Amino acid sequence: MKDVAREEKEIESDLRELADSGRIDAGCRPISVPGVQAVPRLGLWLGLAADDFRLSGEGEREDRGYFLIPASAGARLHYGSAQPPPGSRLLTENPSWRLYSRC
Repeated sequence: MKDVAREEKEIESDLRELADSGRIDAGCRPISVPGVQAVPRLGLWLGLAADDFRLSGEGEREDRGYFLIPASAGARLHYGSAQPPPGSRLLTENPSWRLYSRC
């Protein structure tokens, strides 16, 4: 049980690091996320509304914006999996996450 809690804490810490990286520009939206769990955290840390986010894999795929992709097996397990669209550019990454852009 402690391993799961530690893994979740590391994944959230990496998500916060990504939010604080300064790589997410206000002029590029939406932010596609693999799971709904990321929306309240990123919304709070970035000062964004729920309307600024889209869930990857639900409905039509976004062709513009930011794409948050789980990089680790743990992040995929807790948040779901997703792939960036063709032509997107890797902006930054850490052990748990990759952030792509097509703006």
